[in-house]
Amino acid sequence: MFVHRSVKTYMPSAISMSKDAYPEVSFRPNDPILKSQMRFWMKHVDVKLHPSCGAIQWPMIMRDSMLKRSEDERNVLLSKIPEKPRRERQKRLIQYGLDAPDVSDAVKTYYKTIVDMEKALSQHKWLVGNEFSLADICVSPYFQTLHQFEWTGIYEEKFPKVTLWYANCRARQSYKEAVIAEVPQSTFEALGRKGRESWPKIKLHLPS
Repeated sequence: MFVHRSVKTYMPSAISMSKDAYPEVSFRPNDPILKSQMRFWMKHVDVKLHPSCGAIQWPMIMRDSMLKRSEDERNVLLSKIPEKPRRERQKRLIQYGLDAPDVSDAVKTYYKTIVDMEKALSQHKWLVGNEFSLADICVSPYFQTLHQFEWTGIYEEKFPKVTLWYANCRARQSYKEAVIAEVPQSTFEALGRKGRESWPKIKLHLPS
């Protein structure tokens, strides 16, 4: 998340443009190859990781409240989603919860992302070099989902470079203020309880 003039920006590509408001701190590498790698990670988040995060978070956080509503009320809320693919996905997530096929695809996308990150981080400290960049800024908040649901076994068991990378991200003051502080402790504990209960279903979609 990026905040400028009290406006919060979440999508990575939008963050990239918003950071132009502070040209003295660009978080962009000067090397053209590293810059292209940075753009790859940002695009990956926009196209793959962001939708996958929604697919595993939404049934965990929103499904119970949606099921308490009448079918007509649910349909009214769903009709307000402008994109048909996302609207149909939400219907499946309401009906099937974590058993929806979208969840399996999302977990596999997370895992493939982590595999690719481990390869990149075996060469340097951060995703696109030894300097913290927009690539790290864009990817790291999506690990908060794994952390808050206590699904860190996805990366802690087999991917030491990713584990260290995320620890370094969480240690940054900016991350503490923009991501960690956004979740009250009581909410964090409640999400952890739900996550522990759901971990067996999530783990089913990981390679053995």
